[in-house]
Amino acid sequence: RTRQERRARELQGWAASAREVLGLCEQALAPVRLLGADEAVAALDEATGQLRRLQRNLLRGAQESLRDAEQASLLSTVVREDLKDLRMMPAASVLEPLRRTVREVLGRVQKRVELRIKGGGVRLDRRILDELKNPLLHMVRNAVDHGIESPEMRRALGKPETGSLELRVERRGHRVALIVRDDGAGLPIAKIRARAADRGVISAEAAAKLSDEEVIRFIFRSGFSTAEAVTSLSGRGVGLDVVHETISRLGGTVDVWSATGQGTQFTVELPLTLAATMAVVIRAGGERAAIPYESVERVLLLDPKELGTIAGRASVLIDGEQVPFSSLARVLGVPEGRLALERGEVQPALLVSVSGQRIALAVEDVLGQQEIVVHALGRQAASAPHIGGAAVLDDGQVVVVLNSYEIVRLAQPMARVQKDNAGARRRVLVADDSLTTRSAMKALLEIA
Repeated sequence: RTRQERRARELQGWAASAREVLGLCEQALAPVRLLGADEAVAALDEATGQLRRLQRNLLRGAQESLRDAEQASLLSTVVREDLKDLRMMPAASVLEPLRRTVREVLGRVQKRVELRIKGGGVRLDRRILDELKNPLLHMVRNAVDHGIESPEMRRALGKPETGSLELRVERRGHRVALIVRDDGAGLPIAKIRARAADRGVISAEAAAKLSDEEVIRFIFRSGFSTAEAVTSLSGRGVGLDVVHETISRLGGTVDVWSATGQGTQFTVELPLTLAATMAVVIRAGGERAAIPYESVERVLLLDPKELGTIAGRASVLIDGEQVPFSSLARVLGVPEGRLALERGEVQPALLVSVSGQRIALAVEDVLGQQEIVVHALGRQAASAPHIGGAAVLDDGQVVVVLNSYEIVRLAQPMARVQKDNAGARRRVLVADDSLTTRSAMKALLEIA
């Protein structure tokens, strides 16, 4: 389609040139006609006639090329939608086999669990469903083995002896949520916190300051387990790290809610299909990249006056709310040029929102949006979870597709001013005849 459109534009350009030449010829003919030079007039009339025919042919060719481009675009859209439909399968094809898994686990742990499946008719990309098999298996096993109590304990707690495990699939616009919820004991937050400190993942002092939500994220670390003994079902510290890795690779997110005595809920949010998706194309660190459209709340032009620090974090004022601020190049670990804010100029940025977390990310330029096909990079990219895949843009350039969830997660600490190093800071004099530039430089130095 693009080549046809370019050809049509060229033909239109030539037609316009022919029209200009024709106009010049008409101007030149005017005095000749007045003089009555019959042979010269006839020759020039013939030349202008040929130019008119050339112009008509060029315009006709341009119109035909544009029609062909429109038809090709329409056909391409139809084929793409048909391919999407062929890739889609009901979620039940993956959820229903888990009933057998639950029965097998129950035979080993002597518990009673009722499994309920809802939303099995929701259709997802076949590749996503294939990739979800192992993560779902791990989450279901964990719920039955770790989460739901024994009948005796549940009876003592005033709960029904039969535990409840629910698998639910919901459509959320162009995305889908897969929810795994049990009514068991909930995650042992205190034990997770202590185990993280014991293993040296974090210091005991730092662990004590973490919120419950931050502590829960440790369960997705490879090799992390709170089980006291290794069994055929658990204790090896593998499982939830696979869940997190797989969901991230698919461009999704996983959130965890847990309450003591009430149960645990894993919410996995994923795109409906990997065949094609809309993305915002940006430039950061001198390179182009794409970020999923649904995670970009809006494109910003930040004024230096809006930049500041709140509670030790770099922030910008957006709709009356202070939002954490960082540079995308810094998050990606690529060379970072001088921000426009440092020059006292407006700064292009993206307001990215994932799972209720918002952050403003400075970029060099926002190049627009387009539909892309995301290609997985395989396990070779496992060490870079912030990269969700790769795509070929309309101009043929290959770009990385960023994982919005990981970008937000990585950016949050970078937006924080580290208080531990406060004593080692040096005084810096910022001198400029512009108050706006001084304020922007002050805020940027505080987060450096």
